[in-house]
Amino acid sequence: MKQALKHGRMLAFTTGVLLGISLAPATFAQSAGSAVYPPGNAVSGLSYGEWSATWWQWLLAIRTGPGNDPNPQDQSNGAVDCSLNQSGPVWFLAGSGSGSTVIRTCSGNISSTTALFLPLINVECSTQDQPPFHCTDAASCRQCAASFANYIGPTTLHLSIDGVEVLNGVQGFRAQSPFFGFTTPKNYNILGSAGGSGMSVSDGYWAMLRPLSPGRHTIRFGGALVRGPYPGFTQDATFNVTVSQ
Repeated sequence: MKQALKHGRMLAFTTGVLLGISLAPATFAQSAGSAVYPPGNAVSGLSYGEWSATWWQWLLAIRTGPGNDPNPQDQSNGAVDCSLNQSGPVWFLAGSGSGSTVIRTCSGNISSTTALFLPLINVECSTQDQPPFHCTDAASCRQCAASFANYIGPTTLHLSIDGVEVLNGVQGFRAQSPFFGFTTPKNYNILGSAGGSGMSVSDGYWAMLRPLSPGRHTIRFGGALVRGPYPGFTQDATFNVTVSQ
């Protein structure tokens, strides 16, 4: 979202849809409450807040700009490599940095043993950002991220799988990251900075989906700002994905 706001990426406000493409549609058999890991539980040893730091480290490290593929949050319609820089038991989904509606098709498959971590809507502030998202130390970064996350409307948040809403309320799903380090590529990065090492804090609403059954699924998620300097900002992204054995 920061692209829409100032220079390239403010909030990873993500409204996404994951649609399978090569297997028969799968039946979503999990109950609504069991589809998402509870935010108070550690997943593969990390809390939601710690995973949010890892998500941003992943996103910020990917080159973008002339001569490079678009950063995952800047990709528009069409085929995308959802496995880019992904490994391990948890993969990440990115929304649209501009807030525009996008329809993406994941090339390849996602394993039925892989959890999916996604931002319903969130913001980060860092030492590499320009104002109003610039911060200088842990305290100022926490305050900056929290102030923008406070503009999120909890009633706008939603997450469904195959048409079934799986957020039984959003209490506990807001998570602030620790003060974390990151590295951006020189010049060609979504912050529009010179690149190098930086420090950041993110704040917002996240969800960790349990691994999905093989087949095709539709996952929709999102949220909006309802006040502050950017009221009404929303995102709507669609991902086409196949879950394999």
